[in-house]
Amino acid sequence: MKTTSLAATLGVASVLCAGSLAAGPSHPRDGANQSNAAAPALAGTNNGAACKVSFATSISNFVPPDDLNSASSAPYRALAVAAVKPCMGNVIAFFTSEVNTSGAGDFIHVIAMATCVATAGLSNPCTVGQQVEGSPGPGHLYLQGNQLPGFATNSVIFVFPNLNRGQWRFEILVGGNSHASLGYRTLVVEMFGA
Repeated sequence: MKTTSLAATLGVASVLCAGSLAAGPSHPRDGANQSNAAAPALAGTNNGAACKVSFATSISNFVPPDDLNSASSAPYRALAVAAVKPCMGNVIAFFTSEVNTSGAGDFIHVIAMATCVATAGLSNPCTVGQQVEGSPGPGHLYLQGNQLPGFATNSVIFVFPNLNRGQWRFEILVGGNSHASLGYRTLVVEMFGA
């Protein structure tokens, strides 16, 4: 008997919560703040399923050299994943890392780069040597700066829209101040069909 009344109470609470969520903003400024938000630089929808997932992880300590001077400089590579992309469509790259910015002025910034390394015998392939920078971009974003000193684990998500089939190398490229470092880190790349 108690179970039935508890279930009924929860059902009524669910309906009330759903009704209050659908009612809209409770404060006049809430709606105004939403309408003043900047338009996204990149937006879209993917209807296709994931056709492949690749990942890499590292437990080594990595101190990137001073600043990120070139996206193609191998010494700045924090992690990389190479995989044949059998479908046309979007790619999402998830990067997570321990970060140490314990020194004065320490920072770590990051970009994601995809490079077509082979056509892999697929139809409508990428052009070998083609490079695409992940969004948000172009340019680097700070994974952690000295306003958050010490150790922390941070994550960033990069989007590569409409990549052709082929063999791609996805790299996380980092810069710093020759003191800040990355610890345990993981890169997961999900490829989706259009």
